[in-house]
Amino acid sequence: MEEPRRLGRLGCLRRFALALALALGLAFPRMSTGDGQDLSPVLERIGFFFFVLSYFFMAAMTVVGAWRDERLIYLRDRDARCYGPGAYTVAKILWDVVPLRVVPPVLFTAVTYFLVGLRAGPYFTGRFLLVLTLSNLSAVTIFFFVSVCCQRVGTANLVCTLVTLYNMLMCGALAQKISVPADLRW
Repeated sequence: MEEPRRLGRLGCLRRFALALALALGLAFPRMSTGDGQDLSPVLERIGFFFFVLSYFFMAAMTVVGAWRDERLIYLRDRDARCYGPGAYTVAKILWDVVPLRVVPPVLFTAVTYFLVGLRAGPYFTGRFLLVLTLSNLSAVTIFFFVSVCCQRVGTANLVCTLVTLYNMLMCGALAQKISVPADLRW
């Protein structure tokens, strides 16, 4: 029961995440013309994918500070035997992961996918949405793990930023796999 109240306190974050996903979904297609016979439409699409992943990776960093606040509440409630780890996990999935990590990519995809001119069809749209949502969830999982391992929020933010930069560099949009040394490949 604590999770709905906490999300109510963080309702501004949820509303802001949804409004930003909608605003960016409407604004980004206006920046791409995408109908030239040269290489510019390809580069615009690569830039689109890079921007989308960067945006959702950066948005996932909100989990870093939230873990510190929730940790004390969880430990207090667990010691009072209010609920166990299973109930906490289910509540976390229902009240944090779905509204903050799944709904914004769905809204963004619904608005942006066809406006950008990507391949039409439910299979391709679904595949794009699945990759975007799983990328968002994997970023949240990595950042949550980092925030649990780090003693300070500042250190966790720095490590999460470095992980994000490394992932963006190694995704293939900025560096080709052949040009990356073998020991640094993802």
